Amino acid sequence: MWLWILPVLFIINSIPVLANSSREELIARQMDCVDRARETQSVGWEDVCYMGARNEHMQAVNDQLDDIEKPQRAANASYNSFEEIPEFTKQNLDPRHKHTIDVGVEPYYYYYKEPDIPIKNRGPMLGYYAKYTYRPPDDNILNNVVLNTYAVEGRFASSDKINYKGSGVDKGITDINYEFRGLVGKDYLLGDKSLITPYFGFGYRYLLDKGNGRLTSTNNYGYDRHSNYYYIPLGFNAAIPNGLWTSAINLEYDIFIQGLQVSDLSASKIFNPGVDNPNIHNVQTEGFGARASLKLMYAAPRFNFYIEPFIRYWNIDDSHTTRATVDGSAGTFLEPQNFTSEIGSKFGLQF
Repeated sequence: MWLWILPVLFIINSIPVLANSSREELIARQMDCVDRARETQSVGWEDVCYMGARNEHMQAVNDQLDDIEKPQRAANASYNSFEEIPEFTKQNLDPRHKHTIDVGVEPYYYYYKEPDIPIKNRGPMLGYYAKYTYRPPDDNILNNVVLNTYAVEGRFASSDKINYKGSGVDKGITDINYEFRGLVGKDYLLGDKSLITPYFGFGYRYLLDKGNGRLTSTNNYGYDRHSNYYYIPLGFNAAIPNGLWTSAINLEYDIFIQGLQVSDLSASKIFNPGVDNPNIHNVQTEGFGARASLKLMYAAPRFNFYIEPFIRYWNIDDSHTTRATVDGSAGTFLEPQNFTSEIGSKFGLQF
């Protein structure tokens, strides 16, 4: 009945013996290792004979360090992954926006002069403008090493307070002016988030000076004058942010392609019923334009608003001549050299 206890007692009593035997064997192997290492004197016996134990200890330490560092490496990987997402970079570091719309008003003073006559037109004008800018994403074919910014813009201005001085004086003339431009350029984002954008494009400018049915102080009749300019704008913008404020400068040179001046002399029949004068067309091929502005913009939560003083200038040489019969006399007509200045300021919103 109690015989089953004997094997159990034998096993229990054998455990210390086995443990002591294993320990004695381990000590014996280490002592043999020490003796051999001392005889060869090639390396330190500590490095050879306890390397296994040391490696086991270091592995345990490394396992503990891995448990500590794994969350940190995961956090670093999550942070670095933002560098692979263009949208994150563009949103937080890049002041460029894919779609931008500008609208506003631009009161300015208009001054026109023909120095050889002399003739002058001058007076205040009130204008309105709009601009749309598209900046394609990085993976779009329109975003390349040459171009990555595309814009269209237009403006309209009018006044009934233009004063004429030349063949007499006339006050309160109506002028209408509008302009359309298409621009392409390349944005360069600098390290401090400054944005440099050289650009070029095509522009068309139209001015109507309404003189039909009017007489000057010396009884010279007026007539409508239609001015058409075709040109290539060539310039750059530089924008420098500072917190919620951004200052920007724009400089532009306008390569004059061609102009067409139409003088509506046919309207003179109001004063000379028996005379049928033709309209005079003069082609202009020489001249240039220039413009500059300085913008100060504030970033509000829903939109940006800004003020932008500007100057626009044109210098156009004598036109080609045209032969015509006016008031019964044949003659040669040209549009003389003239200068135009427009000085004012934009007050705008940007979305």
